Amino acid sequence: MSVNFPSTLNSVTSDYYLSGLYSILGIYYRILSDINQAIECHQISEIKATKSLQIIAKNSEPENAKQANLEFWKVNAAINIGFCQIEMRELESAMEIFVKLKNSRDEIGINSYSINVGLAFLNSCIGAKKEAEELAEKLYADRENSQLVGTGYKLVFLAATYQNLPETDKALSLYRQAIAQADQNPYSTIKAKALSVIAALYRERGEFDQALQHHAEAIEILDRASAKLDRAEACYQLALTEQKLGNIEKSQENFERAIQLFSEMDASKQVEKVQLAAPKKTEEIPN
Repeated sequence: MSVNFPSTLNSVTSDYYLSGLYSILGIYYRILSDINQAIECHQISEIKATKSLQIIAKNSEPENAKQANLEFWKVNAAINIGFCQIEMRELESAMEIFVKLKNSRDEIGINSYSINVGLAFLNSCIGAKKEAEELAEKLYADRENSQLVGTGYKLVFLAATYQNLPETDKALSLYRQAIAQADQNPYSTIKAKALSVIAALYRERGEFDQALQHHAEAIEILDRASAKLDRAEACYQLALTEQKLGNIEKSQENFERAIQLFSEMDASKQVEKVQLAAPKKTEEIPN
């Protein structure tokens, strides 16, 4: 798959600057839920950073500032690839990345917040409740820290961790905080991601009017943003709500739409998730 890189990158020849630019571009694509392009950008960023670090290591003159940036971009690329794999439901591959990064935490400094968020969420997915709780509580206590305040993306995953534990009230509070942060940035897809999960929490509580309202708002945002992966997840969550309400036709339509969108992104694990939840179509018996 070819990546639709901005044409301005063609005029940049420095691997140092390209590593930083691809890092930013990868985050941009991930926020837009264009996961395949995000992964490719972060892979390029990591390659460029590694190459530049090798050149610096051979120089007699130290370049401490450049080296620090390159080391950050290199680790940041791995972190973001890990989060992309989570989005694609490739949880085992993501866990391998975050565990490896955690084991080298003395060298990563600022990135430790993101790594702990990823590990907390992944542990909550595999039923490692104690490990998830310990990490989540530390992050929750420090949630106003500048490393957690930003687009709201990290808070969405921290909220999802509490949702899995399950601690619904704390999860809802964090999702709303993520929405407030997203409202201060041009990242409406993060707001939609949080709204979609809030809708699911209302569904679990049996508050269907609230659930449908949040589903509708999330899907409206994602339609405008053309965010395919998050749109697929939103359709899946709406299908589950319609299913619970007994609206079989609407539910089936949204299950099929989710499968179509996930399939277009080669997100096979996500497709499997939807297929397991969707009712099997009964075949007509010929006369």
